[in-house]
Amino acid sequence: MARRILNFFKKLDQEAAKEILPMGKTGSATGSGIWNNRSPLPTSNVMENIQYINGEYMAVGHFDQLFS
Repeated sequence: MARRILNFFKKLDQEAAKEILPMGKTGSATGSGIWNNRSPLPTSNVMENIQYINGEYMAVGHFDQLFS
């Protein structure tokens, strides 16, 4: 399932994807470049890809997790 979601991101119109972080990189809305766990802890799983689309961050991670 995560692979299908990643393929969906790859097919998005490039104009809609304002900011793309390459696979294997991390990022955050604050621009620090590192995703920090905050209380309550949402997950300890690895995020594979993060996209900024139409004013919202979308992240795909291990075990088919999708965060927005």
